[in-house]
Amino acid sequence: MKVEQKTKQFIEKHQMFTVGAGVLVALSGGADSVALLRVLCSLRDGMGLRLAALHVHHGIREEAQRDACFCSKLCEECQVEFYCEYADVPAIAEEQGLSVEEAGRKVRYALFEQYKDKLKLDVIAVAHHQNDMAETMLFQLFRGSGLKGLTGIPIRRGDIIRPLMGVTR
Repeated sequence: MKVEQKTKQFIEKHQMFTVGAGVLVALSGGADSVALLRVLCSLRDGMGLRLAALHVHHGIREEAQRDACFCSKLCEECQVEFYCEYADVPAIAEEQGLSVEEAGRKVRYALFEQYKDKLKLDVIAVAHHQNDMAETMLFQLFRGSGLKGLTGIPIRRGDIIRPLMGVTR
């Protein structure tokens, strides 16, 4: 079965959104988020989806501007509304006493919520997949988590959905 078919079945099984929904795609420019965007584009007409994508430029890596340009061109090619936000994550991390990774995650998810609301969309789609779930559980196990803490990535948390959790990388 094709990735698109598996993903559509997974979306329907877990009632991630209804026909005609507005979906904000978290687009980093990496392989997983690009695959998510392409899969949702392939489902767009059949499910009546309204898609938009948001790329967050973290101000960390030298390649970040190139990633933003790649995402912009990809969205133009796929006829998806594209938005890009810059955030000085290292400065935010220092200011708030957080790790750069934690600050980046906080900034990203706050921007995703902001854009979902501003664009009047229904859900935010992120590109976690089955391999990420296994990796997360192993990390927690090695960290010494007990059975209660040994949980994976939720398929849905509020407005955040993970349509690729039904497929492997």
